[in-house]
Amino acid sequence: YLINAISSDYTAVVPVHDDNKLEPLCAVYSRNSLKTIEKQIWKEDYKLMNLLNTINIKKLIMDEWDRFDMNYFRNFNSPKDLINSSI
Repeated sequence: YLINAISSDYTAVVPVHDDNKLEPLCAVYSRNSLKTIEKQIWKEDYKLMNLLNTINIKKLIMDEWDRFDMNYFRNFNSPKDLINSSI
């Protein structure tokens, strides 16, 4: 779905919630973003949100995701979070 949404006009396709929160770990990045990613790594800047601010992204609003399980976007910070989830 994300791969089909990317075009030469964008460097990445990023899922976005109704409140404009981006999901960079679930995004698809084109090869054109590699040099920018490499530069960011050399600067020791590992924040994906900073990357998204420097490349041309296409946002896919979550209401277009009705056919997908929203558990894709769950946040687990510990093994306990996973155990306590219903997944």
